[in-house]
Amino acid sequence: MIEKEVFRQRYSDPQCLGRSNILYPTSFNEKIPFFNDFMRRYSKTTYRRIRNKLLHFTLFLEDHYDKNILEADINDVLSYFKDEIDKRNILRESKSKFRDALNAYYKYVKEIKEKIEKTLFINPVPSLNLFDFTEKDLLIEDLEKKEDLLTYEVVERVLNYTYWTRKRCFIITSLLLYSGARVSEICRIKIKNIDFEERYFYTKVKSKKALNRWGIYFFPKFFVPYLKEWISQIEAEYNDPIFLFPSPYTNSQIMPKTPWKNLRVVKNDLGIKARLNPHSFRDFINTERFDKDLNAKFRCLLLNQTPKNVNVKNYLKKYKKRKELLKIYDETLPFPEFNPKDLI
Repeated sequence: MIEKEVFRQRYSDPQCLGRSNILYPTSFNEKIPFFNDFMRRYSKTTYRRIRNKLLHFTLFLEDHYDKNILEADINDVLSYFKDEIDKRNILRESKSKFRDALNAYYKYVKEIKEKIEKTLFINPVPSLNLFDFTEKDLLIEDLEKKEDLLTYEVVERVLNYTYWTRKRCFIITSLLLYSGARVSEICRIKIKNIDFEERYFYTKVKSKKALNRWGIYFFPKFFVPYLKEWISQIEAEYNDPIFLFPSPYTNSQIMPKTPWKNLRVVKNDLGIKARLNPHSFRDFINTERFDKDLNAKFRCLLLNQTPKNVNVKNYLKKYKKRKELLKIYDETLPFPEFNPKDLI
């Protein structure tokens, strides 16, 4: 009884909603059928987030409809989001994570019910189109207090610091900044797919917004010596490396989470308050090009995005078009040449 009261108190507290640092009593795991098998697929941190969301929904069903989690229907799920989730002061993305957690669990239950128990089960979590989440109201002043804007002065500090202390992070950060590529694309770069004469590299792309499944990105002339120096370094360290950023633990490339972690460390070391993650560099170069009044079509092409209302099928495969795009890249590169300075 005491455990249930503690759970109810946390359930009613908006600050505890789905938080991974809240440890609910383990006895409540029994309220969720197939819980242990379902949770084996998640890491420790994700485990807690998913578990707390499922427990929160379970208690909502008990209090309002006297149902268990397997008895819920589509109306129960929609009521849960309307009456409990949407009124909380959390971001729209966080509300979507609640929906994703429930959807993942019910998909697993459906698989168990139909493949093993041979019974029909309908996933009560509807399509995302049926959800009308309200945005969290944030004033411009609140956004400015939350995170400062990224500027080239900040970027230059990051480049200079990583150049002397974290050479791999320096190369990745430079490619993120100068090419505008996505971090997953940069991690997948193969050395053989880099052309130093025409200053471009191509790599596999998995984004839905991508122009093609192979993305072509350019880099500035002054960056060529740094890139060649890095390749010489990894060729001396690894036996015939395939990737530009080989993993020291596997025969493949590093994972995208590695640059995220490295930039977080750099941000803390330098005391930077601005948003500093791999995608912020892509946003930054796109914003700077926008300020230069670069044609929207070419901004999309340089970021390997499909421009709207433009027929660009096989655009980058044509030599003449790639030359034209390189010329536009050089003319509109918004950043000055990088020159390392001594660390103070």
